[in-house]
Formats: sequence, structure tokens, C-alpha cells
Amino acid sequence: MLEILLVEDNQHDVFFIETALNQNNIPHNLNTVDNGQECLDYISKSGKYANAIKPDLVLLDINMPGLNGMQVLNKLRSTDAVKTIPVVILTSSQAKKDVTGAYSNFANNYVVKPTNAHKYMNVIGEIGKFWGNISEIP
Repeated sequence: MLEILLVEDNQHDVFFIETALNQNNIPHNLNTVDNGQECLDYISKSGKYANAIKPDLVLLDINMPGLNGMQVLNKLRSTDAVKTIPVVILTSSQAKKDVTGAYSNFANNYVVKPTNAHKYMNVIGEIGKFWGNISEIP
């Protein structure tokens, strides 16, 4: 069972991701937070997330209110206890500075969200298959 933490402030995207994982028969448990600070709280098991399960994979949006995805990624990669958790940037940004920044902060992958719903579902399915079935996760 793949433990996924989805950091996404758009509920429409949350719905698509959950649906895509289910339609592609990816055994998973999807936990969602809608901003960067909640992600850090979840990962560090702070406050209301004291009983959170350490995720096997983080799907992280860049453009969020408060702490953005790049700030969160930087914080995750500088924290020994969680720096090995795979992080996939899942964003609408195609900006080269964002792609470069993500990989410079050791993102495991950078995926641009397709605007077509069918393609979006396929991309999420492929991410789930790769991280859930093919990759060895620390």
C-alpha cells in the first residue's frame, strides 16, 4: 500500500488525483493537505497531525498560499529524518526556473499537470504505477 501525501490547494485536482489512482488500481492511502505549512506539520507529526503516517511519496504543488512548494521542498531536503522521502513536483508551471529550482532542491521528478482531463488521469496513473509498483522506496 503506497502512502501518499498530496499537497494541493485545488480541490478539483485532489478529486482528479484520487479518481486516477483508483481507476488505475493503485493500492494507496491518500492523505491531503492544502498548504505548505500543513505539509511540514504532517511530515513532522505536529499538532493535529501527531498520528500521521510517514508518507512513501509526496506529491507537491508549487503554487500555494503561504509557504510555496519550493520552500517546502527545500525544508524537506534539509531535514535528515525525511529527506529521503521521494517528492514529485506536480504543478501547472512550465517555467524553466521552477523546473531547475525543483531539481536543484533534489525533487525526484517534475511533472506538469496536463490541462486535458483524460491526459491528467493517465499521468497520475503512471506516477502511481511507477512509485507504487516499479520503484523501491526507502
